[in-house]
Amino acid sequence: MVTVSYICTLFERFGMINFHQYGSKWRHNVQKVYTYGLFWLFVVRGSCQCYNVVTRATRYLPELIQVLLEMTILAFIIYIAYFFQKGHEQLTFLSHFMDNVFSKADRSIIQKCHRYSNMACLAFFAAVSLAVVGSFLETFIPLSKSELDIRRKVYRTKYPERRLPYNMRIPFVDESESWAYETIYVIDMIVMFYFIWWVSLSVSLVPVMIIHVKGQYEILCKYICIVGKPHADSYGNNIFYSNIVRNECYIKLYTAPRGKKKLISRTERLLRRKKYEQNYLRQIIEFHKHLVTFQKKVSDELFFFQVIFKHFNFILFKQLYLYKI
Repeated sequence: MVTVSYICTLFERFGMINFHQYGSKWRHNVQKVYTYGLFWLFVVRGSCQCYNVVTRATRYLPELIQVLLEMTILAFIIYIAYFFQKGHEQLTFLSHFMDNVFSKADRSIIQKCHRYSNMACLAFFAAVSLAVVGSFLETFIPLSKSELDIRRKVYRTKYPERRLPYNMRIPFVDESESWAYETIYVIDMIVMFYFIWWVSLSVSLVPVMIIHVKGQYEILCKYICIVGKPHADSYGNNIFYSNIVRNECYIKLYTAPRGKKKLISRTERLLRRKKYEQNYLRQIIEFHKHLVTFQKKVSDELFFFQVIFKHFNFILFKQLYLYKI
């Protein structure tokens, strides 16, 4: 069951963000060292790739294009990690808001949202994993003589047939020699393991958030559709909602005083029905207000997602159209 809070938990476990939520000072310091250690490992590795571009890749255009693409992706994920680390309080607020304020009234819609969010997260994880694993498997494929000559000309290493998953250069070190090659290869495996999780989780965050918000608008539209109509449960009993967000309702609305049933029953029923309809409409407005508050919080605090979340209201209008409102 993939939710924003679950993604935030994985962010912390894989060292991308420190949410500062541990009560123990020792655990907090360990998480801090773990997070900053991984972040600077990515930065150092990116710097070595930049050094490789400046000193080597410029000698061969196809290699230069490939390395620049790799560096762009790496720079993007470093920026995302820095952005999330700076905005961890806002991300925590949004995850708690979705867990505690979002409605879970319609179980079928909630289950559908969880199913779609699981599929989206698994699809991103599989795509990133295949790309990274493919880069490692490529290093075991034998090179042709022409490719070997190109690598000898571009990299000028002692053993050009030895390839790293992602080309990098360390000053004053020949990365093709035994001790350096094995060490860098292992470091590359560690970095790419975290890279898979960082990229897949970062890319999954927005779709998962949108899927769950879309489900909230579907639930809201469902309640809007029955405004002014008798409300009934699955058994056909008339019900009256006291809290539509939590799906709290009761069956009996009023009890007429003994001896006055024939005199005031109809009048009392109309008055109480009108009062109930007003309260029901007020609940709908509050429900929509919570969603607008969430949208505004995302747009104001996490400006990185501002363009995407401008379409939340479009989701509402689309659902109303589908319900023939």
